[in-house]
Amino acid sequence: MASRTITKDIITLRGSAAIVSEFFGYAANSILYNRGVYAEESFAKVKKYGLPMLLTQDEGVKTFIANLTAQLSGSLFFFFQSILWVSNLSIDFGEFDAIF
Repeated sequence: MASRTITKDIITLRGSAAIVSEFFGYAANSILYNRGVYAEESFAKVKKYGLPMLLTQDEGVKTFIANLTAQLSGSLFFFFQSILWVSNLSIDFGEFDAIF
């Protein structure tokens, strides 16, 4: 009988980078709202991760934040890759504690 692998709880580098950049988008919206950069009426409340989040409805701002988070996601992916590469290299040489 073949065993089934559950992939629900697997963390990937690309997925981690996407989650961090998604949180960054919510943080940017929160800053814009809390600092009063845009009027309160230009934000809509959505429920995400069990919490109410305010997201801007201005198309220009939405596009800007989407482009920014897309760039951030790509950069974070390569950053996470480099950390793993350095960590792996350090473990191979037994110098893991010396780097961090």
